[in-house]
Amino acid sequence: MIFVPNSIEKIALEKKIHNSQPQYNLLAHGRETVTDEMVQADFKENEEVKGNRMIIEAEGKAVGLFDYCYKNPNDGQPWIGLLLIEARHEKKGYGKSAVAMFEESLRKQGYNKCRIGVLQGNEKAKQFWEKLGYGKYTEKTRGNQLILCYEKYI
Repeated sequence: MIFVPNSIEKIALEKKIHNSQPQYNLLAHGRETVTDEMVQADFKENEEVKGNRMIIEAEGKAVGLFDYCYKNPNDGQPWIGLLLIEARHEKKGYGKSAVAMFEESLRKQGYNKCRIGVLQGNEKAKQFWEKLGYGKYTEKTRGNQLILCYEKYI
């Protein structure tokens, strides 16, 4: 499994992965599918935090999306901005492997923790992150959404 840089030119692929997860889209965007404009807005937001947008590839196929930044401008900490596995590739260990790869990269660069925001109501994500050792340390609001902030010392 590898991370491949994502770009706005791959918008159709990103939409395909996003739109395989209508429950996540409902929580994140208030609708079951995302549009080109929504993906473009995500790219812009990622640029604002000097983030990295990756496609997770396994066996030569795109299986998910992984966005991160090493130093979030709000707290100076590394954050995972998005981990989204295409529905047909769930439960194959790709998400867990992507997180492990990123955490190892953080350790090698001298970081000792990683953070992630989980949308309130995303029980599947909450269970996933808790299973990987992440714990809730605070709650924040973004617009009208409550974000559960998790972190893990690595």
